Amino acid sequence: MIFHIQNEKVRQNCIQYISDMPLEKFDVTISDRKRTRPQNRYYWVIVGIISKEIGYSIDGLHESFKREFIGSDQGKDIFGNLYLKAKSSAQLKKLEFIEYINKIQAFADSQGIKIPAPDYCGLTIRE
Repeated sequence: MIFHIQNEKVRQNCIQYISDMPLEKFDVTISDRKRTRPQNRYYWVIVGIISKEIGYSIDGLHESFKREFIGSDQGKDIFGNLYLKAKSSAQLKKLEFIEYINKIQAFADSQGIKIPAPDYCGLTIRE
């Protein structure tokens, strides 16, 4: 069961549900939500603007930003070849994704690229 705590009624339903559970039978996990759809849309707006300005592909920028600002994993494939794979941005929580976007905006600023604010794009990316 997943509860998205958005208001007091949902919180109380969650508390009641947990109270009714048998002891020593379940694990309860509390976690932040992943990034939001407006955050994701804004991200692709930013990447698109930077792509047009510097003439680098959107997919290439996406991979480069992930490697630079999120990190990467390296390993060997079954043929013994070394690889470096960017970590996924899809797993970032809301606040982590905001930090990721801030780093990309700082990069754009360092390149003299103007990035519109989310509200200018009709989006709200904060909580």
